[in-house]
Amino acid sequence: IGIEYEIQGEAFRHLVGQIIEEVHRAIPELLCVKIVHRTGYVAVGDATVIVLVRARHRASALNAMDIIVDRMKREAAVYKREVFGLDSASV
Repeated sequence: IGIEYEIQGEAFRHLVGQIIEEVHRAIPELLCVKIVHRTGYVAVGDATVIVLVRARHRASALNAMDIIVDRMKREAAVYKREVFGLDSASV
């Protein structure tokens, strides 16, 4: 049981790059931002998205992470399909 993810590579990378640039401008305390989104089959309980944020202050890092995740949820074209053993359903 899990979810199969598909993303549009170049468009997704462009959007993520744009989000990172905008967050860096909005929160100058940021030192590093990395984002990984898994594709293909991901089992229930496994990490799908990893957002690493390093900043001079914890509050800035947490704020940046919230902004990044919210924007990715709203704007990224991520297609997912629930997988139930042999059966599956698009979400």
